Amino acid sequence: MKKWLALFVFGMVSLFATSAHAESYETTKTLKVYESRSFNSPVKKELQPGERVYVTNQHPSGWWKISGGFIAPEGAKVEINRTFEAFDWINMDSAKYVFGPQTVIARDGTLRGEILIDTYLGQKWTSVNGMPQIMKQNFAAYSSPEAKNPDAWFAPQTVNILQTKENGWSLINTYLGPKWIVRYPHVEHINRDFYAYNEPKYMHHGVKFSAQSVRVLQQGENGWKKIKVEVGEKWIAPQGSYYHVPNVFTAFDQPFGRAIGTFAPQTVFVVEESTTSFGWLKIRTYLGDSWIRTNRN
Repeated sequence: MKKWLALFVFGMVSLFATSAHAESYETTKTLKVYESRSFNSPVKKELQPGERVYVTNQHPSGWWKISGGFIAPEGAKVEINRTFEAFDWINMDSAKYVFGPQTVIARDGTLRGEILIDTYLGQKWTSVNGMPQIMKQNFAAYSSPEAKNPDAWFAPQTVNILQTKENGWSLINTYLGPKWIVRYPHVEHINRDFYAYNEPKYMHHGVKFSAQSVRVLQQGENGWKKIKVEVGEKWIAPQGSYYHVPNVFTAFDQPFGRAIGTFAPQTVFVVEESTTSFGWLKIRTYLGDSWIRTNRN
């Protein structure tokens, strides 16, 4: 009996000792309860304004321990010890800002690793270890965006982007050291000779290339794609695109061939370009595919 009483008293003392260190807190806004002291940990539930919880521990970083998890009513400190990029949205194609190493106040996060932070420009999205990017295909890594040959190929995986460029080139860490990759990696094989242009339109600045596999950097509009070739970045329309003919024009069965019809000014769909007679485009018409000559010389 005495032993049981002693255990009972010890338990009561322990209970009151725990409660004595707990502070009551009434929420004034919606708060997420996280599984651990990280905005990248799972959210266990949400507290609504007016709910009362008991805080058993307050960490210097801003995290509070409550029953069932952790909250950060005023955000939590996160140290980023490198120059980093932050974005308007969880999207590396949104507006980008560059900041030096610093301790930031984070407000929210994702399971992938992004965090929402306060900056003097407003709230932005970033990540301590780099913005996560899922690479769904095998991808090449280069010593620089100007390199012609890759240093290595990697299997599909999630990588952390440390630095980005507007054309899709991104810096990551690998076991070989920092390497550059194309954030939208895609290799397309062009099985015929083709012209590539400085802009996404048929123009007189075309550069002729032989059939080859090219790296697609960007998907443009109306079938145009930005590619990386030996002379730099160019635009191609391998599956065709639209071209506006402003005057009455004649269509032929082949370049310099037999006329098959005359057409009013209109926008036509270009199926193919002649790589032997520059300026000739194969277009779709109600008479079938035909060739027209454009004044692009």
